[in-house]
Amino acid sequence: MSLWLTHPLLLPSLIVGVTIVLWATSLLPEFITALLFFTAAMTARIAPPEVIFGGFASSAFWLVFSGFVLGG
Repeated sequence: MSLWLTHPLLLPSLIVGVTIVLWATSLLPEFITALLFFTAAMTARIAPPEVIFGGFASSAFWLVFSGFVLGG
């Protein structure tokens, strides 16, 4: 087996690459693409859940989210 297929960043790069392609081409709605990314990252155990979902704990996320809710 080649070194490329056993590289530890192959699976995360593949998941991120597929996510970017799905967002760029709009083959799926954006929210489904995001949910698929989080599901794939959790299933592949790329990082602990605290790291994957850590961005939702920041105050900046909630500030932007509330702006979308109030503005929309």
